[in-house]
Amino acid sequence: MKLFQYFKGDKTIWLLTLALSAYSVMGVYSASGRMALSSDSGMAEGYMLKQFVILLGGFFFMWLAHFIPYRAYAKISYFGMALAIPLLIFTLIGGHESGDARRWIVIPLIKITFQPSDLAKVVLIVFLAFMISKKAALRDDFKKGFLPLLIPIILVCGLILRSNFSTAFMIFVVSVVMMYVGRVKFKFLAAMVATGLLLFVLVIIVGANFPKTFPRAETWANRITNWTDDASTQAKVVSDEHMQAEQAKTAIATGGWTGKMPGKSVQRNFLPSAFSDFIFAIIIEEYGFVFGAFPIVLLYIILLFRGLHIAIKSDTSFGAIMAIGITFSILSQAMVNMLVASGIGPVTGQTLPMISSGGTSIFFVCISLGILQSIARGNEEAKTIEPTSDPIIQPIESEGVLA
Repeated sequence: MKLFQYFKGDKTIWLLTLALSAYSVMGVYSASGRMALSSDSGMAEGYMLKQFVILLGGFFFMWLAHFIPYRAYAKISYFGMALAIPLLIFTLIGGHESGDARRWIVIPLIKITFQPSDLAKVVLIVFLAFMISKKAALRDDFKKGFLPLLIPIILVCGLILRSNFSTAFMIFVVSVVMMYVGRVKFKFLAAMVATGLLLFVLVIIVGANFPKTFPRAETWANRITNWTDDASTQAKVVSDEHMQAEQAKTAIATGGWTGKMPGKSVQRNFLPSAFSDFIFAIIIEEYGFVFGAFPIVLLYIILLFRGLHIAIKSDTSFGAIMAIGITFSILSQAMVNMLVASGIGPVTGQTLPMISSGGTSIFFVCISLGILQSIARGNEEAKTIEPTSDPIIQPIESEGVLA
């Protein structure tokens, strides 16, 4: 098709991005019924149109990002880190507060909010991939090889942790996976994970005794309690989040194999976050397992395999590690959201990538996919180079990333 001459990279990823976007528009249209009734227009079409425009903008950013040679993102990541860290600090001090969390910055004049953590996550993945490939020869040296990787992770996760534990935790896990793939010494990673777990316990203890230090520590503890305790246990903490989780399970249970048909959701009237955190449950309620849950899960699985394929075919360690980081970041967020909606995991507040209602969050997911496509595009241009017998070993051992 001539159309694909304007869209380089992995054609499958372009198509599955469109498929996820279609589910997003349909899901937001159905899930926003409750909000539409309380608005002046009383019509859900406005929310659907807004989501369509956001997805169109995201697709444009993805298209732009895939045209930038992926090696250039190494230098761009330096500027990205220089921007992301101050924005995270500003958010922590004077960001827009909702509930007891400061996660957003309101952009002046246009009055649009965005989470700097979305920017920081993408930038850190790119920066970390570059540093891992750059420090490959020093991977056994703690001071010169491991510490330069650890410092940006601590900065980003530490600044996000106070208001958004789940995002900080997921960024931490993605970072560990990237360093493992990059063959960072296992004893360094083990110590890093053990220290992270100890710090989490310490944060909970400090937050319980000094609420102003970590105001959301009680919320994190309640989420775990609600998830681990049986429904009949008195230890259950009744909260809006707990009620939403129960309503989401009801939506999934009543959806059955084929669903109630589009626009027939009942639970959307009881789920304030039906269009964001729990949109997966509403899609299953209306489209069932056959037309809702299974296709969506399959699309994410396909993305996983295509992302791994791009990483394996990459001609540099930088491209390989970055592709794995981006793929795992999107897939882990999707998995967490679906597990929460199904009642298998505690409530986290993580949205479903490319499907949940959103603005800048969708933009940054699309930019991530664009970078992934840029790596795939670079792989296509490097086909004339004779491949090694084991293509996953050569990129990780390679050092001349910016050559």
